[in-house]
Amino acid sequence: MENDYRSYFESILDIYPPWSINNISIDERQSVIHVKLSRSEDKSIISFFTKKRYIVSDSKFVNGYWQHCNLGNYRCFISADVPVVSNTDSDAITRDTLSEPAFLGHPNKKYTHQLRQVVALNSAQGLSKNEISTSHNIETALVGEILGDVANAPENVQAPCYIPTESDIIWQNILFDKTLIKTQSFPLKLLLSKLKLAAIDTQKKELLRPIIIELREFFIQQAASLKNEISQISGLAVQQDSNASRRRSVHKLILPAVKNPVWVDILMDRIHLDSNNMSLNLLLVKLRSNYKYNQSEEGSEEVVGLREFFRKNYQTLRKELVQINRLLQTRPKQKFTLPDSRHDVWRQILKDDSFIPSQHMAYKLLLSKLRSDVLLNPSPNAELSAAKRIRQFIADNQQTMQQELRQVIKSSSAV
Repeated sequence: MENDYRSYFESILDIYPPWSINNISIDERQSVIHVKLSRSEDKSIISFFTKKRYIVSDSKFVNGYWQHCNLGNYRCFISADVPVVSNTDSDAITRDTLSEPAFLGHPNKKYTHQLRQVVALNSAQGLSKNEISTSHNIETALVGEILGDVANAPENVQAPCYIPTESDIIWQNILFDKTLIKTQSFPLKLLLSKLKLAAIDTQKKELLRPIIIELREFFIQQAASLKNEISQISGLAVQQDSNASRRRSVHKLILPAVKNPVWVDILMDRIHLDSNNMSLNLLLVKLRSNYKYNQSEEGSEEVVGLREFFRKNYQTLRKELVQINRLLQTRPKQKFTLPDSRHDVWRQILKDDSFIPSQHMAYKLLLSKLRSDVLLNPSPNAELSAAKRIRQFIADNQQTMQQELRQVIKSSSAV
């Protein structure tokens, strides 16, 4: 019965040989699942960890402990003994790590490769750190660490960071023609023809896995010439505006000056462009990290670089420029000052769901979580901590929460 229990979790987490589940512990009170992995002795670790990256030694292993993607309402953590690596972050993301099983992670990091891919993809889709943290129940600091590692990764592996893991259903859909890839790459066409033929007679998942891994490895190795294809399989494909929509655009678009605060707001994650342009999203991840680290100001190198990118690529960034122009037109003339976190208005928001209603999904998810936390621990410190998080969230998302912002300020003067 216990073996069946483990096999269920191996299927759910897509854990495959030579790895298997050694032990599972479930903390129902904290809604946490801990999974301990072991490796079959008759399988070589070199098949998943390369000599270039690891100090391979039979006697030098360390226990890696990583947060994985959630299983329903439960947070999932995976641990496994993996070879020791250097204590630097320079090799946190390489082509070798991108080829490792999705359920493992870098020994010096706190996240699995699959969680890294999910967070990086969400960021490229335009979600802020707070929104990613709330929707996946991940600490904001961990989200920041993942995005920082992606931004600091070598340029030749930044695009492959968005390639779906081997567990993603997209690969089966490609092999069985449920998802069609538009490509001009002759080597990819040849490989797809070969692998699709091999997959026809493959019924069992374990037999299909080597075919999927071979296809995914090709995308990793040839990422520089397959950026458009990577955009398609990761869901980041750029949607070109039709000629008809261009003709309907009667307003002349303006590229804001370097000193316009809109660039700072974009770099500080206060404005989310919701762009599908992979090149822009990759640049934003890097510039935001550098901007916050250097504590730059208006007119900084990062601001100039972002504006220059828009100037050179305005034809493919028309949708983003339209959004920026609309923001400039609707930007509030005055700066709002939110009440202090000790103000009673925050306590009313926590206690009364109808006090200041909102349609902002990430905000609603955050409120739901904070209300549950306060119910479990109804102490003044817990309420104050929740109030601070609500206040900070609204402050960070003023552009998309204008209605809630005004209601908070109006209510605070009446409370």
